[in-house]
Amino acid sequence: MNEASVNMLAVLTAAITLFGCPAQGGAHIDSSSHGDNSDPWGGSATNSSTVVGGSGSLFPYFDLNVPRNVTTAVGQSAFLHCRVEHLGDKAVSWIRKRDLHILTAGVLTYTSDQRFQVIRPDRSGNWTLLIRFPQQRDSGIYECQVNTEPKMSLAFWLNVIESKAHIQGAQEVYVRRGSSVTLQCVISQAPHALGTVFWYRGVAPIVSSADRQLTIDTSWVDGQQLISRLHIRAALPAHTGNYSCVPTTAQPASVNLHVINGEHPAAMQHGNHAWCRAVSLGCLAVSLGLGFLSGSWR
Repeated sequence: MNEASVNMLAVLTAAITLFGCPAQGGAHIDSSSHGDNSDPWGGSATNSSTVVGGSGSLFPYFDLNVPRNVTTAVGQSAFLHCRVEHLGDKAVSWIRKRDLHILTAGVLTYTSDQRFQVIRPDRSGNWTLLIRFPQQRDSGIYECQVNTEPKMSLAFWLNVIESKAHIQGAQEVYVRRGSSVTLQCVISQAPHALGTVFWYRGVAPIVSSADRQLTIDTSWVDGQQLISRLHIRAALPAHTGNYSCVPTTAQPASVNLHVINGEHPAAMQHGNHAWCRAVSLGCLAVSLGLGFLSGSWR
């Protein structure tokens, strides 16, 4: 290569450096507008399809694939999961909608009610609001907010219910020795898949026996009721005692089981009241008889 060629190559290189080289196809990203998703509870959630800014930066947006209608039982910890992508230098806060009270900002708690706490694993987009020991008064709308301009918010509905167990039948159950006994415990309005049911005799937990003499089966009915049945195949006097149905997500219930030898329990099927009435009538008859005898001796 002679000296003239070298000089020409240097000139071309300088021209390309100064003026640039046009891109093939003229590709361009239009970021002049930002779309919003309307929120059914009054918030706004930025769509993930409009996250590129004019300077090429990424805007925050909510991951909408999270449960936003959450049901829990009284005393059962509640978790509201908010996931924010491309947060950058912005901050996430949790607001209670009914009084606009700031519960958390970043990882800090801004309420004296220490039941509230935000959980955020390191380098994660998850900002989970934890509510310990929730009560029915905690039901309502909570907003996950990002301090963009304008503000971004995503609403969550928390429903706290108080469910109670109920053992069907009388509170005092009398059966003959050798009878088959079934105690059925029903829990209504319980959140699905938030626990199970335990049975106790006194303070001792009950488990199904290998010989099937005593069994427990628990099932959901139509997704509305949790039913647990305690079966005793052939009741013995040793089975007499207080039996409690203790759900993990509801108030417990209990009955007293009496296994008697030989006597017919028909008059006692409705509990102590029937038994007391029978005893009272007997006492009255004895009193009248003694009074009559006493009068005849005078």
